[in-house]
Amino acid sequence: MPLSRLRSQLPQTRQPCTWSDAYYRTWATPFEIFSRMPQCESFLRPGVKMEDLERLAKAQSDTEAAIEMQQAKRRLNSVTKRSA
Repeated sequence: MPLSRLRSQLPQTRQPCTWSDAYYRTWATPFEIFSRMPQCESFLRPGVKMEDLERLAKAQSDTEAAIEMQQAKRRLNSVTKRSA
């Protein structure tokens, strides 16, 4: 599946979140937490593979993804301000 099509079908996977266990706190993206789950592939939509998701996650660094997200937010805000 092409990365652009895969990106459009998936929720944002780069947003950091905190996952807590009994001993310490670990910082991870939702995808990193999801991929650690047993049988995580059984929760994927038909046609989506873990290999595709891993390739998408490795395509950009967290910083690159954050910059792209901020640019998209600016574009969206400029469009909504013009139409208001």
